[in-house]
Amino acid sequence: MRRYRNTYFYFITKRKVPVFLGNSFTILPCLIAIMNWPTENGGAPDLTIGSPDYNQRAAVVMICVVTVCVISMPF
Repeated sequence: MRRYRNTYFYFITKRKVPVFLGNSFTILPCLIAIMNWPTENGGAPDLTIGSPDYNQRAAVVMICVVTVCVISMPF
């Protein structure tokens, strides 16, 4: 089924092939950037498991991953 979806997408986009969104490595730089984003004070975030900074950033990362998965499912 994936082969047909990719072929269909290939012709819909006028034979321009983008970066494959299904690859989990394509979203890693964004996830790393979210986790390392400076705090409101401009300092480094406290990324120990269970800290408020870590919990908030982990929630944002999970929302982003689920959103990417849902968006890329039809393709």
